[in-house]
Amino acid sequence: MLSAHETIRAEQARVDDLLTLIDQCGDVAERANAVRFDQLVHQVLGIGHARTLTSSESWGAVSSALSRAEEQKMDPAVLSRTSWGGRELETVDDIGAVMSFRMQGHIERALAADVDQT
Repeated sequence: MLSAHETIRAEQARVDDLLTLIDQCGDVAERANAVRFDQLVHQVLGIGHARTLTSSESWGAVSSALSRAEEQKMDPAVLSRTSWGGRELETVDDIGAVMSFRMQGHIERALAADVDQT
């Protein structure tokens, strides 16, 4: 068993490891985004559609697409609404995969339009 001083030194060494802190920060940010985007799609799409989307296998890809949209100064609520409004989604196998694909397409088109304007 470690003494109190040894335990403190070991914990300080662990926390001082920059790579560990970077990984932990990224993990916390990813989880925070998932919670935030879960709430967002519930507000934008309604409870039923949002539950279907957030419980899909590809919800992580949707959350990543929404995060990428924010990084590009796009409104994730608008992106969610626009992506949902395409072809019907009732018969798809993985609604998250379809939504992620649609979102990526919207993001790419927006980026291409920005490049064309500059």
